[in-house]
Amino acid sequence: MDYFHVFVRQEGEAALRVVALDLTVDEIKRHIVKPYRRGASIVQGGKITPVASLRELRICMTSTAFEQAYSSEHAAQSKKIDELNRGGGVFFLSPGPGHDDMADSFENVTNLFLRGKGPGHAGRPHPLVAITNHPIVSTVVGGIVLAGLVFYLGWK
Repeated sequence: MDYFHVFVRQEGEAALRVVALDLTVDEIKRHIVKPYRRGASIVQGGKITPVASLRELRICMTSTAFEQAYSSEHAAQSKKIDELNRGGGVFFLSPGPGHDDMADSFENVTNLFLRGKGPGHAGRPHPLVAITNHPIVSTVVGGIVLAGLVFYLGWK
């Protein structure tokens, strides 16, 4: 089973932060993708994240639950630091990556769900609909239709 995790970066924030962990495909679509497409706020875990303030939204996937994937990635990062420290010269101290740092370690599947479209794009009409709903276009087309109807019926 695949698990999905959502990380966001809002205006004024330097790093990504965790919004949701261990979601299914249906939960991602219902709680993250739909509000994002509508331009509404994402409500997850009692926290409200306004989509308008997002600079980045990243959906990551793991084959195990977040805590297990985090533990194995944390162990791998600790092993790398230990190897660097054995090399001599410079000694690195690090608590390892935090939960928020995992966005770079896990597989990024954002484009599978959002397909590169910006927030709020579902609320905008198709360009053809927007053109035909424009007042000038509808007035001209309506006038032409009315003139054709008057001509066809022979009204004077």
